[in-house]
Amino acid sequence: MERQNPMRLKVMSVIVFAFFASCHGENKEDAHHLRQAAEIHKAMMEIEAQFENQLDSLKSFSHHAVEIRDSLQVIEKDFELWEKNVVEVPGDDSAEAHDHGHEHHHEKENLQVTPEQMVEIQKELKSNLEKLLLRLQSIRQLQARSSEDE
Repeated sequence: MERQNPMRLKVMSVIVFAFFASCHGENKEDAHHLRQAAEIHKAMMEIEAQFENQLDSLKSFSHHAVEIRDSLQVIEKDFELWEKNVVEVPGDDSAEAHDHGHEHHHEKENLQVTPEQMVEIQKELKSNLEKLLLRLQSIRQLQARSSEDE
């Protein structure tokens, strides 16, 4: 009987060690994914600032051309919708530095996603913003042509 107890103790020790090792490995992987999501989010916030600057610039010229003004109104509505969907990366302290007064930069309290899913969410948000920026740039080209015609 005494021989089984030391063996049982060894087996239990191996199981406990394996459990803690697997938890530790997941935490490293989770932390890696959250860092990756935070980097994407940071890049996205830089694009957002660029977008807002270009939008403000174009709005000041839009009073000349009705089609530009209408296009800007549409893209501005799409941008507002994009802003409402922005999700902060949990635990990313640097995100607070990028919050320039917008109410959209919140952690969604009911959002339950894995770190891998958070990376995909940030990628999708960034991609959507880049598409908005491209649309805005095409309006800028239209505005430039309109200015040349005058």
